[in-house]
Amino acid sequence: MERPTRAVAELAEQRGYGSHVVTAVLADIGSGCLSVIAPFVLVLVGTGLLVAGGGPVTTVVGIALIVLAPVVAFLFWRAYGRTWARAPRLYCFEAGFILGGNGQLRPYAWNEVDVRKGSKTHLVGQGQSPQTFAYLEVRTKEGELLVTLGEANHLREVAELAARVS
Repeated sequence: MERPTRAVAELAEQRGYGSHVVTAVLADIGSGCLSVIAPFVLVLVGTGLLVAGGGPVTTVVGIALIVLAPVVAFLFWRAYGRTWARAPRLYCFEAGFILGGNGQLRPYAWNEVDVRKGSKTHLVGQGQSPQTFAYLEVRTKEGELLVTLGEANHLREVAELAARVS
């Protein structure tokens, strides 16, 4: 579980939010699959060119593709890490949460917001099969949408925290 930063922990302590419970990363940063697939394809094509033995140019291109594979993997891994580090976060505590992103920290007590569960059905895949997805909206009492959480964003834990206080 990701721990809050020092600034977040100090702000939570000042506000009396209690213990940290969970941190939700609020960006779809992907799974990093491309950092594995792209180098694999480069090695596969490079090996194929070497085995085919089409001459010196083919051999040089094959070796270049194989050498390039770890470089590509490193570049994808680095980009993934930067995206992860910049992603906005919802730091949830027993009595409130802090919304962090774009260099700002916005604190809210659970009793200052409305939390609503919902679900949407989307058609998925080539067969267009209906699939239902749960979500959680956190809004200010005035109706401003602060965050929407999906099932991958600790939806259950956040809903339970909000329900305890409300």
